[in-house]
Amino acid sequence: MVAEVNDLVQRIVNAMIRQEGMSADYANPMNLRGAPWLSAPLIQNGFWKPVSRAVGVAGGAHLVALHIAQGNSLTDFIAGHPGVYAGFAPGADNNNTVTYIADVKQWAGIPDETLPLWNYILPAA
Repeated sequence: MVAEVNDLVQRIVNAMIRQEGMSADYANPMNLRGAPWLSAPLIQNGFWKPVSRAVGVAGGAHLVALHIAQGNSLTDFIAGHPGVYAGFAPGADNNNTVTYIADVKQWAGIPDETLPLWNYILPAA
């Protein structure tokens, strides 16, 4: 089961990195604004500054895994819940959430953006 979870997390992380469009050497390829799992993350210009790209990608994977465990759909994760969670790429930050969700859905192979992401953790064949 761990391999299936890792596969889903990696597909979503790869799709979101692609959507963010940062250079291959950028340390924070998902443009995370914070890293609350760290005791003292370095924040510069409103964004987390990880010590390396590997740490930045791992931070993105951590965030995706948390949203899967919370039962969020891709739409919930990216666009948010009013009054609960602002969203990963909310429209309030000038993101085109419809395009963002559609791109990540396609690139990560997620059939339905409205169902909890844990539905796409499939047992190995």
